[in-house]
Amino acid sequence: MEVVGYTDRLSVTAGETLSVMVSSKQPRYRASLVRMRHGDLNSKGPGLRVIEVPSSLDGEYMGKEQGLYPGSYVRVDDHGVLAPAGSFSLACWVYPTGARRGPQALLGRWLESAKQGYLLHLTADGQVAFRVDGADVVGDALPERAWSLVVASFDAVKGTLALTQQLTNCFSASGPRTATAVAPPRRAGMPDVPFLMAATQLRPDGGPATRGLFFNGRLDRPAVYDRALAAADVAQLFAGLEPEDIKGALAAWDFGQAIDSARAVEVSGAGLEGKVVNMPGRGVTGHNWSTRAAKFADTPQEYAAIHFHDDDIEDAGWEVGHRLEIDPSWQSGVYAIRLQAGDFTDYVPFAIRPARGQTKAKIAFLLPTMTYLAYANEHLATTKGRLLDALGFSVDQFLAKYATPFEAAVLRYILEQRLSSTYERHADDDPIAYGTRLRPIVNIHPPYNKPTLRFKYPHMLLCDLYITDWMEQKGFAFDVIDDETLHDEGLSLLASYKVIVTGSHPEYWSLAMMTALRRYQAQGGRIMYLGGNGFYWVISKDRERPHIVEVRRGFVGTRSLTGEPGEGFHSTTGEPGGLWRTRGIPPQAVVGVGFASASGLEPARPYRRTPESRDPAVAFIFEGVENEVFGEAGIHLEGGAGWELDVVDARLGTPPETVVIAKSFGHTDAFQRAIEELVEVTPNHGGTKDPQVRADVIYCPGPNGAAIFSVGSMSWCGCLSHNDYDNDTSRITENVLRAFSQ
Repeated sequence: MEVVGYTDRLSVTAGETLSVMVSSKQPRYRASLVRMRHGDLNSKGPGLRVIEVPSSLDGEYMGKEQGLYPGSYVRVDDHGVLAPAGSFSLACWVYPTGARRGPQALLGRWLESAKQGYLLHLTADGQVAFRVDGADVVGDALPERAWSLVVASFDAVKGTLALTQQLTNCFSASGPRTATAVAPPRRAGMPDVPFLMAATQLRPDGGPATRGLFFNGRLDRPAVYDRALAAADVAQLFAGLEPEDIKGALAAWDFGQAIDSARAVEVSGAGLEGKVVNMPGRGVTGHNWSTRAAKFADTPQEYAAIHFHDDDIEDAGWEVGHRLEIDPSWQSGVYAIRLQAGDFTDYVPFAIRPARGQTKAKIAFLLPTMTYLAYANEHLATTKGRLLDALGFSVDQFLAKYATPFEAAVLRYILEQRLSSTYERHADDDPIAYGTRLRPIVNIHPPYNKPTLRFKYPHMLLCDLYITDWMEQKGFAFDVIDDETLHDEGLSLLASYKVIVTGSHPEYWSLAMMTALRRYQAQGGRIMYLGGNGFYWVISKDRERPHIVEVRRGFVGTRSLTGEPGEGFHSTTGEPGGLWRTRGIPPQAVVGVGFASASGLEPARPYRRTPESRDPAVAFIFEGVENEVFGEAGIHLEGGAGWELDVVDARLGTPPETVVIAKSFGHTDAFQRAIEELVEVTPNHGGTKDPQVRADVIYCPGPNGAAIFSVGSMSWCGCLSHNDYDNDTSRITENVLRAFSQ
C-alpha cells in the first residue's frame, strides 16, 4: 500500500473533529473527502461510486512513512529505586508459550545497545538466563506451557550470580535447580531506562521503536528484592508465600488486581505501579489456578498473570496528518478520506451521524462497527492455514492468481505489519481476544473484496453499502448511525426513528447495545434485519480505553478458535463471553431468526414463498411480486440465500406471532448445520438432508406498533441492485421499508 490511513473514530457528528493518520511511501500524496455510495467493483453491480465533498482536507501533502510497533509489556518508571548499587534479586513465575522464537526479555532494567544493567531473559534456545552488565548465568530451558518459578540473584559480597528454577508439575520429581556464575568485579553504571517486564530497551532515545526482545507467555507475581535471596526464601515462594511478604522486597506486582485497567498494581508499599502497554491478555489463569472457579472476580489471586505477545498492539500511535471538522451541512452517511499516491488509492471510511436531537429522517441504518472491529484485518481463510497448504500454494501464488492488485496490496500489508483480527491467533498460538480502532483497518477499505478460490466475496462495509446505495436509489431519506454510539448512548440514539435497518452481518453485540435495541422494540420500534448470523457473539467495550473491544469465544459456537480453560470472562467488564444464546438472549428472541447453518462459500440459493405468505396480513409485502421464487441472482455469492443462514426456532424465542413468508431451498451439503445446533455429529446435517439448512424470511408484528422483518441470509443485500434494482428481492424490501417507515 503506497499510502494508507486510519481515523481516531469510526463515526462522528456535526461540530466534532475527526483526526486522520496517514502513512505514505511516496514523497507526496493527495487527500480529499468523498461520500461512499457503492464500494464494490463487481462488474455485475453498480461498481465503485463516490460523491466528491469539498472540504478543508482537499490538497496535496508531504508524505511520511509511519510504521507499526507491536509487542506488549509493562513499564515501571522507578526513579532509581530498582537500580540497586549492591546485592539484589528478581523473582517471577514464568509460563513460556513461544520460548524458541529468539531471545526474549522477562524482567529487568537493561539497555541493549550499551549491554548495561540487569536482565532476566530467555535465550534463543529457551534457556532461562540472568545477565548483569558483562556477566551471564544460564540455566535450563523452561518447558513451554508450564509454570516455573525463577529466581535470579546478584550477590555483591560474594561477587556471584545465581539462577534458580523450579517447575510446577506434580509429575516432576526434581526439585529446584540452581546455576551460578562469577559476577563482574566492577559494576558498570545503571542505565537511565525504565524497568520493563516482557520487553527491554534497545536504544536510549525512547519511543515505541526502541522496545524489543518481547516475551511470548505469561508472567505471574514478579518482584525485586534488595538482597540475594537464600534457598529458604525460594522454598517459601514456591510454597505460596506472597512475594511482598519476603524480607527485602523493593517492589512486587499483583496482576490479579485492576484487571480491567492498564495498571500493574504494586503491593509492597513502594508505590511503583506499572503501566501495561499494548493490551496483553488480562484475566488469565496464573500459576496457582485451582480450577475451583472459572471467573477471575471470584478468585483474583489465581488470576495474577498477564499473557504477553510480541504481536499485541493497542494504538499505532501515528502522528495526526489531518484534522477534519464535520460541517453541519454534510448529510448523514458513509464517507471516506480518499488518499492518493501515484497510481494507488486508499479509501479510509467513517460515518457521519446526524446531530443529536436534529434528525428528521424516519429511517436509520445501523452500521455494525463493533463487528468491523472484531473482523479488523482478518485474513484467516485467504493467507494461511490448511486450505493453502493443501493446495500447495504460497501466499504470493494465491494472491497473483485470485486477488486484484488492491486486494493483494491490502493482504500483504496485513501480513507485513503483523495485523490480525479476533479470528486469528497470536504468534504463540494464543487466541486473540482484543481489537482496536487505533490502527489501520484495511479490510474495510473499499474496494477490498476478500479473494477466495471460487468467489470474490465482499464482507462488512462493502455489503452494507449495498443496502445504503439501494435506499438512495429508491429515494428513501435515512440517517446512518453506528453500534458503538448505540453502546454509548443507548435507547436515545434510536428513539426518534420509525425503523432501524441493520447491516448484512451485525454479528457482535454488547449488553448495552442489546438492551437499547430491545427497549426500542418494546416501545413500538420496527426492525429490518437484512442479514444473517447476527446478534451472535458477546462483545464488550473497554470503559477506560473506548477504542478497545473484547471477544471471548469460550467453548460453544461455530468459531475459528476456542478459548482457554477458566478464561471465558471478559477482562474489560467481568461479564461472561461467548454466544448471546448461552447468555439467555438468542437471536430468535430479538429478530425472530437465528444462525443455523453456513455454506463454506458455495453459491447462494433462491427463496420460495410459503403458503402463509398468502395471508392478507402480509399481502403488503408482496405487492407487485408475481413469482413464487425470487433471489436467483445477485452480486454476493450469486444469489439471495448464502454464506450464513438464519431460521426460526420457537424453543429459542421466535415469537408465536411470527409468519414465515419464504424459505430458501436447494442447498448442497457444503451448507452444514451450526455446531451449537448439534448434540451429536452425524452425516445427516448437510443441505441435501437436513431441513434446518435454509434461510427463513419472516414478518412479525409486535406490541405498540412494533414489527420485525428478517431475511435470514448475509447474501440478501447482494440481490438488491440486480437488473438495475428491478427485481423481486428489491421489491419486497422496498414494500416493507415503505410500510415500516409510515
